[in-house]
Amino acid sequence: MFIRSFFSRIIFEQNQADLEHATEELSGYLERDFSQTNGSLTEMKQKVQDKYRYCSTRRKVLLDHVAEGYECDYWLVVFFFF
Repeated sequence: MFIRSFFSRIIFEQNQADLEHATEELSGYLERDFSQTNGSLTEMKQKVQDKYRYCSTRRKVLLDHVAEGYECDYWLVVFFFF
């Protein structure tokens, strides 16, 4: 897939990078040893839930942008056959 519009590409890449960063943070929260956390378990649970909601929202934004790109003809799909 190629992106025709420069600005659409920038928006797509920023949305993708933001979702990737948030997902990595969520993964980091889940990989921690909770027994060695200085804060309370309730506090950590809240952080995980908040980050999950943020990731879910960012995923929807990214998918909506891709759908809009197809509707508005931002994307150019090219098939290569060898």
